[in-house]
Amino acid sequence: MVYLMVNTKQVLTGLDAEERNGFSVLRGKRVAVVTNHTSLDRKWGWLPRLLKKYGVGLAKIFSPEHGPYGVAKEGEEVTGYFDRQLGCDVVSLYGERKTLLPDDIDDVDAVIYDIQDAGVRFYTYISTLNSTVKACRLASRQLIVLDRPDPLNGNTVRGPVLDEELLSFVGIDAIPLQYGMTPGELANYWSGGMDFLEVVRMKNWSRGMWLDDTQLPFAAPSPNLPDIQSLLLYPGLAVFEGLNVSVGRGTTRPFRLIGAPWLDGYDLLSSVEGVRGFIARYTRFRPWYSKFENEVCEGVEIMVTDREKADPIRLSLRMLSYLSGQEGVEWTQNGRHLWAEYITGVKGIDRIAREGDAQNWVAKWNRDARAFRKRISKCLLYR
Repeated sequence: MVYLMVNTKQVLTGLDAEERNGFSVLRGKRVAVVTNHTSLDRKWGWLPRLLKKYGVGLAKIFSPEHGPYGVAKEGEEVTGYFDRQLGCDVVSLYGERKTLLPDDIDDVDAVIYDIQDAGVRFYTYISTLNSTVKACRLASRQLIVLDRPDPLNGNTVRGPVLDEELLSFVGIDAIPLQYGMTPGELANYWSGGMDFLEVVRMKNWSRGMWLDDTQLPFAAPSPNLPDIQSLLLYPGLAVFEGLNVSVGRGTTRPFRLIGAPWLDGYDLLSSVEGVRGFIARYTRFRPWYSKFENEVCEGVEIMVTDREKADPIRLSLRMLSYLSGQEGVEWTQNGRHLWAEYITGVKGIDRIAREGDAQNWVAKWNRDARAFRKRISKCLLYR
């Protein structure tokens, strides 16, 4: 399996571009930073340390889910602390509260946002971006987004547009599940074109590039997205978090494995064999934490072989249809709705899976996704 590099010039993130300008946009400003461990330049320099190096007044750091160094587990609350090396407070936006408030930034001139996203709606970093945009607008503070690639490329837009009854922190807005936008483009969309936002654009990035096409340093966005294969499968396989099956959390292959102690792995394999863009194999695995901790699970391992043809959402709906017919399956409730409904943004996803009409549902979702892209095309910053 070979992925061809499509870029001929060195891709620079917004951080790289601004660093080459000596952070001129920030001179004389006291700033707050919304960031984590993924804010690296091409030489692995970390944004907060770079700001100190260039003499920018760093007032405080706000960190999203998984904390400033990306070590907290999924859903684990993170507490803030004072960082002696950086000389400022690190404030958690994934603890007692998850929202940046206008009062948090009333003592700074500007807010910088720089986080590598995963390219899917239910990944909570974009929820943190959304609250940052709102807080800066309400507080009349400048927001500077140092832009980064959508790791799943900027052309592929697919999956259901979120039903607004399912708005939550894993579904902050009615956008497609795989939205094909950079953080700067999302901020541009959410800002409504208001002039408090400045996006420091990438250089030499084009919409058809996947993350590994850019040759940028890879920092796993979170503990269970350790490599490009997990990222490629994540838009689809994450829905299984809403069922009593393991997605491989607590193994070295998260979001590449689907299994459970009660499953017949060979039957599951037969339901996905031959789907274009993927290969799968029967396997057993034992998570050391999360679902089925220390239990042997039977299931499948999946790998993307042609990412231009692979549709992980279509694949996962096909697998959901198979699992819905199994005696041992259970759908997890989360308040008023199923957890799988919040993840997918689709009311009645369990009924849709039971009906087994994956082809028509995926076609409808993708039509809706393309219509969304057409509506917001003026917010896009790259070709």
